Order: sequence, then structure tokens, then C-alpha cells
Amino acid sequence: MYYAENPDSAHDIHELKVTLLGQSFTFLTDSGVFSKKW
Repeated sequence: MYYAENPDSAHDIHELKVTLLGQSFTFLTDSGVFSKKW
């Protein structure tokens, strides 16, 4: 199945902190959430 409400893949959380135009942002990504591991 392409999408599951309760995925059973292991977590692999990464945090990315950036500052853009003086504003700080924190982005979190996890395995299986439509993003590549960076």
C-alpha cells in the first residue's frame, strides 16, 4: 500500500535548522515521509 495511517517502518528522525531572512526554522523529517535521507 502506498499510504498507511499506521506505518510500521522504523523511525529515523533528522533535524535541520536554518535561518532565512533573520527568521529561524527547524524542520524534522522521518523515514517513510516522502523525503530522502540527507
